[in-house]
Amino acid sequence: MRTLFAVIFLFVALVLCHTSSATTTTCTTGALPNGDGGDLIVSTGTCTVKAGTYQYHNVNIISGGTLLFTDTQIDFWAESILVENTGSLIAGSTAAPIGANGGKVTFHLYGKDQGTGKNGAKGPGVGITCLSDPLNPCGVPKALWNSNSTMDLNPTSCVLAKNVSGYNQNLPGNVDDCFYRYEPLDYDDGASGSPPTVGYFGYKVVAVSYGGRLQED
Repeated sequence: MRTLFAVIFLFVALVLCHTSSATTTTCTTGALPNGDGGDLIVSTGTCTVKAGTYQYHNVNIISGGTLLFTDTQIDFWAESILVENTGSLIAGSTAAPIGANGGKVTFHLYGKDQGTGKNGAKGPGVGITCLSDPLNPCGVPKALWNSNSTMDLNPTSCVLAKNVSGYNQNLPGNVDDCFYRYEPLDYDDGASGSPPTVGYFGYKVVAVSYGGRLQED
């Protein structure tokens, strides 16, 4: 039987952990370091989160990486967590759900107010950005990304993924549907660079992009 409330998400509007001296941690396998408030990239293998307190800024799970939370007492601080194509965030399993051995996993999502834009509107903000292959935005094959560009509400037609030349298959999970490219949230227009590095998922979020996997038991 699944243990209710064993995995908890808390949203904290604080400036915490992330400093100019923080480093980016890349984890490919083994036990996850506790972090110093810098960014975290999980890639290619399984990184295991054991008992303790962890402090990170932006967390990207990419390129077949898995962030695995064990059934222990865990406090995981992050501004945002983004699971990208072939990445996985897993807390427990059907055979050994979180809480079965008394564990509790708490995600603390924090971040500062990103400012005020025109006429008092929020912005310009910068959400968490994808780190997957830049030739395939957020890990989405370019042909699929460009297949349906309209942002109209309730469009009357679209190109199914299986009919997209150069892709020609259902969406991940064998979903027979259309794909629409991501767009930044309103007022998230503070990206810099040329071209600007755009975030699509906002801030203080746990986000799952195309082909990502989020599992909690």
